[in-house]
Amino acid sequence: MGVELNDNWLLWVDADESGWQLNPYFMNLKTQEIHPLTKENEENVFNDFPVLIGDYAAWIKMNRKDEKAEVMLKNLKTGETTSIFNLNSFSSLSAKDGKLLFTDKKDHFGYIFLYDVKSKEIKEFKSSYEFIGWARLLNDQQWVYLTFDDPSEPSTGDGKLIFYDAATNHSQEVVSDIDSISELNTDFNNEVFLYFNENGYYKKFKIQDHLLVEDGLLETRYFFRFSAENDIYIYDQELPNEKYKLIIQSELPN
Repeated sequence: MGVELNDNWLLWVDADESGWQLNPYFMNLKTQEIHPLTKENEENVFNDFPVLIGDYAAWIKMNRKDEKAEVMLKNLKTGETTSIFNLNSFSSLSAKDGKLLFTDKKDHFGYIFLYDVKSKEIKEFKSSYEFIGWARLLNDQQWVYLTFDDPSEPSTGDGKLIFYDAATNHSQEVVSDIDSISELNTDFNNEVFLYFNENGYYKKFKIQDHLLVEDGLLETRYFFRFSAENDIYIYDQELPNEKYKLIIQSELPN
């Protein structure tokens, strides 16, 4: 994940010279004060996927030696930091409307976990697939995630995009035969954007009649580092001279 921003806080990660993302920081936008989320330059500790949830920040903390990972949560107002979940497999985080979403694996099945920051309640949802990840919240009842091949076996190129509706307990296989995935994003309009199989474009999806259906392509080529929060789209676009342009706007092209 990249930079996170809301009305009160700015959140980002500084990497070292080798590219490891070590130190997440946050800024109070009212006071301009900057503080680390956790201990800086902690040996053998990898901190990644920081997300903002109101006045909270969550991230994944992994020990490089034993490869144990946990989901961390910090109250940015009080400074209180807690570990809310011990992971069996590395994950990423997605946050929206006071909820935090992540995946894990146990007993040869993938699970999706939905954590309510206010009530501290956590719900689990069992997937039909063993290897899952890249879960992204659309709202507090619907999300998407990807399935993967067994990493210890040769790739079969049949990864899938799955849409799940918790209100109806319905799981939909939206895209099959995914050989490689570059990016999966959602926006504030409950739309999904998938960049896969090196086809050069993001494929768009929208919710219709409780299903996720195709809704054309983002025709602008060479979109990179796409994000959509607080009614604003932010992305990089590669120009013909091999330079990049950062674009910030309220609507997407086409």
